[in-house]
Amino acid sequence: MSTLQDRFGVSQRRACTDLGQHRSTQRLTPPEPSECEVQLRAWLRAFATRRPPWGWRRAYKELRRYGRQVNAKRIQRLWRDEGLRVPAQK
Repeated sequence: MSTLQDRFGVSQRRACTDLGQHRSTQRLTPPEPSECEVQLRAWLRAFATRRPPWGWRRAYKELRRYGRQVNAKRIQRLWRDEGLRVPAQK
């Protein structure tokens, strides 16, 4: 964002409008992920590699079976953020 402002000499408002971003996204730096979230993302990537046809719902059930207290919506968000997908059936 600031590179657009520096390069073209436009305001923050104009740069955000051109990029289609809301201005409030530029105010704060994103927080560092917690150690728990880093481990959870790694586990989800490993799970998707081990069991390709299973999706985030099965991953959620596996985590609950192992005793992890996690929220299903959080697992779905992390699954989507990691770019994991179930392969399309032939």
